[in-house]
Amino acid sequence: MEAFFQQFQKYAILRGIAYVLVGVFAFSNPGFFFKAIIYFIAGYFLLMGIINCLAALRLHKETGSYGFSMATSLFFILLALIVLFFSKAILSVIPFFLGLLIVVNGASQLLQALNATKAKGAWLFFSGLMIIAGLILMFNPFKTLLVVCQVFGILLIFNGLSELINYFQLKKLYK
Repeated sequence: MEAFFQQFQKYAILRGIAYVLVGVFAFSNPGFFFKAIIYFIAGYFLLMGIINCLAALRLHKETGSYGFSMATSLFFILLALIVLFFSKAILSVIPFFLGLLIVVNGASQLLQALNATKAKGAWLFFSGLMIIAGLILMFNPFKTLLVVCQVFGILLIFNGLSELINYFQLKKLYK
């Protein structure tokens, strides 16, 4: 178990730096960050399609059959094209449904708060806050996504700084 922690600690400085850099990038340019994520996902699916296609061609050369790899490669290539060409539509639908879920959850919390006999104040406040946040997410998806991306960037920066601080603290501790 100690070897696991040493190996994990070994790369903490690299993780910390990577988190901070990606966090700064996500915070400072959230629109471009989303586009980069879309291209990364599409590129990943395309790469998986190419790898499966090469495996199918190699299998065909050895056995005369393409096997399941060719169908898988076509699926991944199609998925890459769908992600690439329909990314804006996909991204616009996600915040709407996420906002709808938050509104439903907030309304449920509100009803529970109204039926409760004790501790109503904070419960009413937070359920109302959830409903408002859900409505904002539903009716202003792109700006909300950018804000979420910026919050994600801030969290990554703090996570990276935490990794770096922990790295140096543990380094002192084990010397």
